[in-house]
Amino acid sequence: MGASAVLLIGAAVSAYSAVSAGNAAAARSKTAANIQEYNASVGRQNAKTAVNTAAGDAADIQRRNRYTLSQQSASLDQAGLGGSATSMDVIGDSAKNLEMSVLKTRYKGALQSADFLNGAQASDMQSGAYNQLADDQTTAGYTAAAGSILGAAGGYYKNQAATNTALGPTTDSTRGAYQGNGMYAND
Repeated sequence: MGASAVLLIGAAVSAYSAVSAGNAAAARSKTAANIQEYNASVGRQNAKTAVNTAAGDAADIQRRNRYTLSQQSASLDQAGLGGSATSMDVIGDSAKNLEMSVLKTRYKGALQSADFLNGAQASDMQSGAYNQLADDQTTAGYTAAAGSILGAAGGYYKNQAATNTALGPTTDSTRGAYQGNGMYAND
């Protein structure tokens, strides 16, 4: 096996290795992208759950608030203060304070939802970056393979040119075939 054959085989192995490495790196990046897509999906689901949980909690608080207000009203009635301006002020203040707890619960759910949605958006962006990286890695593998093949081709032709120069010219159109010792057939 000549040097040119070894050069070409080495180039083929190098090209295959470059493509394989690029594809393996791309596969890892695609896996990372898939994980980020999953994380984004979970984040969006968690955002919905946070809003729904807050709405349920707020409804429970409202039910308890109505019960508390009715108990206050009954207590004031029993004390003989039932329709007075003072009792109405007390019940009005209580209603405002109790409603604040409902609003805080909803707000907390909205904040949690926004946090989950922000995380989902970041995961979506990461997924896109990993997908782009995978494409770039695949391209880099093929580019490296092409470079190996072109380098080997250049080396092969360089070896061929060196071999032909070492042997000297084989024919001259005006002098005929080369005979050796600097002599041509028609000399």
